[in-house]
Amino acid sequence: MSEADKMFIKNGWTKIIKEGIEEFIDNDNNYIHFDLVIERFTCNCYLSAKELQAINKKCEELGWI
Repeated sequence: MSEADKMFIKNGWTKIIKEGIEEFIDNDNNYIHFDLVIERFTCNCYLSAKELQAINKKCEELGWI
């Protein structure tokens, strides 16, 4: 498990892996979606500073930044 994954899980998110996609979902059905094919993330919620740190870490680990 990556460092970013641990950060998401620590903040209450659940990881789901699909073909070409890594997604994190919370208890309110909010999501943070990482599309590994087009190298883009999307989300449908407001982000806390801790969530933003986890997103930045995930992008770094994926080699996007």
